[in-house]
Amino acid sequence: MNWKKRAIACFIAAVMITASLSNAVAQNTDNNTQPTAELAGQGASLLDLASYTAVDIEEFNGESSQLLSTNEERASQALKKAIEAGNPSYSDRYVHPESGRVSYVIQVDLSSYRILKKDAKVLLQSVIYRHPELFYATDILTYNEDADDGYISNVLVGFTTYGTTLANQKKTFEANVQEALSNIDDSMTTEQKILVLYDYITTTTHYDYTVNRDVYPNSYSAYGVFGESRMATCNGYALAFNVLMDRIGVENVMIGSVEKNHAWSKVNIGGSWYNVDPTWDDTADKNKTDHYGSVSHKNFLVSDANLTASGHGTPASTSNPNGWKVPYNAVTPTANSTKYENEFWTGITSTVLVKDGRYYYVKDGRLGYGDGSSFTPIGASGAVETFGQWKDRIYYATGSSIRSVKFDGTDDSVVEGGYISNVTGMTVRGGNIYYQRNHSGSDSSLKIKEAAKPVSISMYKTPSITTYKEGMTFDPTGGVIRVKYSDNSTKDINLTAEMCSSPDMNRIGTQTVTVSYEGFKTNFSIQVVKKALSSIEFSKGAGFTDVYKVGQELNLTGANLKLNYDNGTSEIIPITASMVSGYDKNALGGQTVNVNYGGKHTNFLVTVYDKLVEKITLIKMPDKTEYIEGTALDLTGAQVLIEYDNDTSETCGIAPQWCTGYDKDKVGEQTVTVTYNEVTTSFKVRVVAKSAVKFELPNKPVTTEYIEGQAFNPAGATLLITYNNGTQDFVNVTSEMCSGFDMSVVGEQTVSVSWNGQVVGSFTINVREKQVTEIALTEPDRLEYLTGDLFSVAGGSIEATYDNDTKDQIELDASMCSTVDLTKAGAQTVTVSYGGKEVSFEITVYAREAVNGVDSMIDAIDLDNLSAEDAELVQNAIDGFTELSAYEQSRVADQQKLYDAVNKMNSILYPPIQVTKYDITVTADVLQFPAGTEIGITEQELQMTDALKKMFGDDAALLNLFDLTVESKQELNGEGVMTVTIKLGEQTDRLGLAYLDADGKVTELTDFNIENGTLIFTTKAFGRYAVVQKAETSEPDPDPNPTPSKPDSKPSGDGKTTPKTGETNPLGAAVPLVMLSASTYVLLKKRRKEDK
Repeated sequence: MNWKKRAIACFIAAVMITASLSNAVAQNTDNNTQPTAELAGQGASLLDLASYTAVDIEEFNGESSQLLSTNEERASQALKKAIEAGNPSYSDRYVHPESGRVSYVIQVDLSSYRILKKDAKVLLQSVIYRHPELFYATDILTYNEDADDGYISNVLVGFTTYGTTLANQKKTFEANVQEALSNIDDSMTTEQKILVLYDYITTTTHYDYTVNRDVYPNSYSAYGVFGESRMATCNGYALAFNVLMDRIGVENVMIGSVEKNHAWSKVNIGGSWYNVDPTWDDTADKNKTDHYGSVSHKNFLVSDANLTASGHGTPASTSNPNGWKVPYNAVTPTANSTKYENEFWTGITSTVLVKDGRYYYVKDGRLGYGDGSSFTPIGASGAVETFGQWKDRIYYATGSSIRSVKFDGTDDSVVEGGYISNVTGMTVRGGNIYYQRNHSGSDSSLKIKEAAKPVSISMYKTPSITTYKEGMTFDPTGGVIRVKYSDNSTKDINLTAEMCSSPDMNRIGTQTVTVSYEGFKTNFSIQVVKKALSSIEFSKGAGFTDVYKVGQELNLTGANLKLNYDNGTSEIIPITASMVSGYDKNALGGQTVNVNYGGKHTNFLVTVYDKLVEKITLIKMPDKTEYIEGTALDLTGAQVLIEYDNDTSETCGIAPQWCTGYDKDKVGEQTVTVTYNEVTTSFKVRVVAKSAVKFELPNKPVTTEYIEGQAFNPAGATLLITYNNGTQDFVNVTSEMCSGFDMSVVGEQTVSVSWNGQVVGSFTINVREKQVTEIALTEPDRLEYLTGDLFSVAGGSIEATYDNDTKDQIELDASMCSTVDLTKAGAQTVTVSYGGKEVSFEITVYAREAVNGVDSMIDAIDLDNLSAEDAELVQNAIDGFTELSAYEQSRVADQQKLYDAVNKMNSILYPPIQVTKYDITVTADVLQFPAGTEIGITEQELQMTDALKKMFGDDAALLNLFDLTVESKQELNGEGVMTVTIKLGEQTDRLGLAYLDADGKVTELTDFNIENGTLIFTTKAFGRYAVVQKAETSEPDPDPNPTPSKPDSKPSGDGKTTPKTGETNPLGAAVPLVMLSASTYVLLKKRRKEDK
């Protein structure tokens, strides 16, 4: 609702007072005649009203909520009882001075309670607000108090009614309360019941904007909601809500705020208090037009904090005495719980109904049920805004009609007279649909037409079967009743067993069947005639036997007879001796026993057997009870006693076919079972393992001749074993059974054969020596010598292959080799002999004098005093060295000295190029660049580029930015290597190095070293370089195997170079190093001549 637009006077309350029944004046019991206001002052008055003073109702606006004393509480309870039983005399009335409204009064003597007039207000408030069902008590007048003690002697309570009697008002009030309660049931939770009753009030009540108690006094009481007008102020809303809470047993109090001139309620759910304000949740527009059926839930089951935030003010306190509180004899409870403030209904603006655990409401213009997380539409679509409930149906409005539907979504249809368009609000109460069109303030109503009710029934068709045999089942099939309804319509309904009384189908004669439907009755007749026996059948029961011994009498226990009647029923009776014939106890075999009953015949079969074996007993054991494994059972000497069921017996031997359980191949004790005519006895025997008594080797192995080292194979040899039970076994001899031979020993050998750890035989084999068939050579490590060296076969070996398919690896020995002459230079063939087989390899012998000559020239070089004049000496040593073979060069004693001499001579003749500028030094080998090459360094302004930031991080710092330049008369080949040294001081952590080409492309260089505050790297490329201190957080995890990057030294189109990864060693990795250095030196001599 738009509550700020409402001019409400919520605490101009209808004040009630009561007195004890013992002090009540005699009342007129005739409530059937109600005087009108015009009768005020007429007739005989029982009371002198001039002696009373009307209490100013404005005083009772909730200003005080002090607790009553014990005496005041007693008086308050007595007043309640008096008002409940009160029946005022219509001759005693009080006329309101301003409006002329008449109140009919009862009188109560309060002198015994000693109530001061100043305390009467608190006493009366406790009655007014704790018992809102006493809506009819509207006025209070106090008798002029005794001058001596100031106590009230008595009071008058005024009852007000309009256009009806008090009894009728109470009836209307109770009927509407019950209508509200009919919307809930015991299956609902407490919260669900409160929600449904709350919405009933807000959707069936109009707010009374007149705010004139003298015009509509009931608007301030619960009767405003549950009376004829359905109009109330916030007082009436709250009091009506509390009436419903009292009915469902929910603790409640009324709350009033002088500051906001407003009232609402609090309820206790599970020990926690919550605020409910049905007035503010009853929606209205800016024109004070109440929207039928629309309800907000913003003020439903909320905390005090939520209520304050919504504009209700704050609780009463010392600093704010006009805040909200309970306006009668109670302590104001605190509502702190927010449990329900996020429930789905807070966003629902239609009424909410609950049925079978489902919540029904309107969402997005559709009626349906859900719980906030899911929603299932029911009924027709079409801009549904509001709806209501009457009995077992939901009534709702679309844009074009008013419809009804069952809660399960079925039977949806337009109500009679319901084709009404533009319905924007509706509610249902008292069997009527009240609706508004186009959001107007005016309303219309539509009576709910309930279905016509039955007024009588009659038999239209009797059932197909009306004559029955005794005991048959009654069948109403085919029967039809005609139902007449209150609207004079009729309906034919098929008869069912549930509609019919139960006739006694075992009673012969005519019977009346009563038909009941919807409280109405009719009947029809059936005939039951006696049943007749149609056939008999034999039936076995418990204990029946069909097997007999010779001479045994027939036993009819369990022998039954099934009697089948012509009505389809049957019964079972026992067969007696008088019914049977044809049994002969002395005749062996099968017999037919005849049964006769009621002129019908049947029979059953029995069998008479000869005598039966009851028991057999072993009276003599067999002569043999212990057997060797594999021996058959011997029953000689065994005897049994056979006893029969006719008390006779006989003795006989045991036949083999009677015995089971003996296994001649199973060692150990065994039980032999003897069975004769399904009767058994038993005895025990023991089987012992057989043992060998003789061993023979009738067959020798296929192979008895072997080569040394060849594998032994006994295949073909067999062992014949003879046992003590006369049986024999042939066993193939295996290697595991054989011993006493060694295949590596040449000569004749005896092989022993064992069985179960015992040597039981032998045979002879012959092993001859193995022969070499082939040898293969692995040459010695050394195949080159200087004259005068000693011959060595170290590292050499031969692999010998034998005629037994085995091989040996044999270390080469000088004794296996032919004679070698190391005093003579040249190639020689060495022959290796082993096992009668030969193989050879080649060696080369060099003259020692050539090596000695080079050693002498190297010794003549003085490294410490080397000068340009010694160039010829160094050149001669190089020439002599290069004329040697690779092996001879490896025998030169001091190769390192020759290498050092060449490098030193290079540095003397052509010192390296070196440039230093801006703490940067560039060093290059002059031999790698054309004559006249000049290298320069140009420092650039430190300006961080986006490309550098992207590579090293936004917070990276640029430490140095410089260009390497070159001036040369000849074209560079791009192979010249430069070493760059940059002094950085202490800034040596997180360093990065990059090359920037002419297009701004950045290449990170990772192959550099840092030594003593100096960064050192080598490169072949000229161009721009940047030294950067990387950002702390931008470094990725280090690569455990990084690939170094270097600038490409290949010249570009403009004569400059581009980055490339490459080898930086100016001398390469050729072997021997001295040879490459010497060649370089020779080139130097040639270039010097060219430069001149």
